[in-house]
Amino acid sequence: MRFQMLATYTTLTSNVVVTAIQAGSLQMQVDATRRLIASNTEALQILRYQLTKGYASQLDVSAQESQLAQLAATLPPLVKQLAQLHDLLAVLTGRFPSEAPDDSLTSRRCNCPRNCR
Repeated sequence: MRFQMLATYTTLTSNVVVTAIQAGSLQMQVDATRRLIASNTEALQILRYQLTKGYASQLDVSAQESQLAQLAATLPPLVKQLAQLHDLLAVLTGRFPSEAPDDSLTSRRCNCPRNCR
């Protein structure tokens, strides 16, 4: 009986750790995607300005708009997956999803060996 409890505890602990690492990784992906969207939005504004001055073509503007739309479409699934991991982490730690801590795991907060990062 003791070994079964120890195995259950070990499994639960490893599930919490894996979920926290996945959530941290996904948060970094969401942050990177948001930065890319901002950068592409700025590039689009520059292209539109250049179009008014005759330095860029409508084709350039359309290509940038398409790239921005494709990039923006990748964000909602990432945010949804992050919310699901947040809720899973709350449940694994014995809380309701609304009671989960807002702390996220990032590589900067992790005390991993240098070759791990």
